[in-house]
Amino acid sequence: MGGKMKKIIGLVLICLLLTIPVMAYGYRKLTFKVRPDLNEDGCVDMDDFGILANCYGEYDMKCDFNKDGIINDRDKSIWIGFYNMGCT
Repeated sequence: MGGKMKKIIGLVLICLLLTIPVMAYGYRKLTFKVRPDLNEDGCVDMDDFGILANCYGEYDMKCDFNKDGIINDRDKSIWIGFYNMGCT
């Protein structure tokens, strides 16, 4: 095998080694289960939305559903996905 081919194979292996942990982290993150029942009454409803709305502008870990360190529209989208899906 020529020197150029060894460099290409080496770069491909490095890229794979750097990509696998990111893929694994992304997989765990996507499969993370969250239920935005903020008042813990068993239902995701407007009472929970009121609590979420009060979290905007400050950090409260219980309102950060996607765990990105910011309470924003992404967290609201997660709440919307669970809204009125029934109670547990």
